[in-house]
Amino acid sequence: MVLELRKLLPLGGVIAMAVVPQRGVAQRPELPRLFETYQVALDSTVSQPTHWAEGAIIGGVAVGVLGAMMAEGLCSDNPNVKCAIGGAVVGGVIGVVVGGLIGGLFPKSSEDLSP
Repeated sequence: MVLELRKLLPLGGVIAMAVVPQRGVAQRPELPRLFETYQVALDSTVSQPTHWAEGAIIGGVAVGVLGAMMAEGLCSDNPNVKCAIGGAVVGGVIGVVVGGLIGGLFPKSSEDLSP
């Protein structure tokens, strides 16, 4: 009896494969509309001019002056020019980076581009 069941085992596997639906194997679940993505074709070689340079200049000067004033206040026990210059340089670098990033968010209009 055991020998006969072993002969029928491969036949049972073939029957099970025929009965189980095959479309569920590679079927992807339906995503809700919340997670729907859209593909936008962009030309990466074309970029619109922005106000990054103006933002960098304004940010560098403003934060550089504030950095110099703050460094001068922190070094009030031993006032010297090196402390103020160091604060101006550190503040200026931070201001240039942040101002350039903020200015880069604003595109130039067609009036700004005309000579």
